[in-house]
Amino acid sequence: MILSCDIEAPCDFDLASALYYLSKAPGIVFENVSLDLYRKAFYPKDSDTPALLSVYEAPNQAGVRVELCGESVSEGDLARVRERVKECFYVFPAPPGLLDLFDRDKTLGSLHDRYGLIRPFLYFDPFEALLWAIAAQQVNVGFAKTLLLRLHDVSGAKRLESDGISYLVSPSPKEVASLSLEKLRACKFSGTKARALIEISRVIVDKGIDFFAYRTLDYDTVMASLIKYYGVGRWTAEYVLLRGLGFNDVFPSGDLGLKKAVASLYGLSGDLAEETIRAMSYDWSPYRGWISQLLFYHLNATL
Repeated sequence: MILSCDIEAPCDFDLASALYYLSKAPGIVFENVSLDLYRKAFYPKDSDTPALLSVYEAPNQAGVRVELCGESVSEGDLARVRERVKECFYVFPAPPGLLDLFDRDKTLGSLHDRYGLIRPFLYFDPFEALLWAIAAQQVNVGFAKTLLLRLHDVSGAKRLESDGISYLVSPSPKEVASLSLEKLRACKFSGTKARALIEISRVIVDKGIDFFAYRTLDYDTVMASLIKYYGVGRWTAEYVLLRGLGFNDVFPSGDLGLKKAVASLYGLSGDLAEETIRAMSYDWSPYRGWISQLLFYHLNATL
């Protein structure tokens, strides 16, 4: 069954820019992205059969087309997916104060002039943001991607086959929670990462934690909730808030890529302290999530 609907987009929304970013972003592991199409295999609510989500430009450039294909997908599934796609691609009007910030900060303004309005992007599944943030701790992004592909295989997570293409379904908390430290260590996860993934996944499963519910809480509450888990530091938690939960006044100051971008753009030492960048980011509040995404986009565009 195939269901579809359209999302009306603001005049300054550019799906092509988002797809360009995603096509180059190393953290995009369980999606298939081209310059005109986003596809994601996932489990609809209360289903153990994967469905395939497709996102592309609506006919006549009227917005975003959302297409859902699966054996038993429903209109309710389509409605839920439509809202999440709006959140993931941030299909909303940009905050007016953001343009004022670009006028005040000429460095950021030059990036805006170069790339246009770059919107934040969220992982379709917030748990996937957590998987990436843990896998990417203290390793290069290429190896982090390899780790997650190995996690998919060792956890028994599914694949969805469609028109000769295999789409990976990201591992669920239940699948990760069932793993042993020995299995993850054999996949070259460090002991810290292996323990963190298993322990957090088991808590999520045992307590029935809904990651989406974190969006209704404030920054301090969510941060405190996440960093109490083994292996989750400030950068990991802030990455999840930013890329999984859509907290748009978050700037992961410990991110090595963001450090590199800020140092280069502002003519500063390449070995900037995290506290220095965090202090700089306060001037970009309450739009730090937008600035994070703009800098990530700049990094990918200049690699």
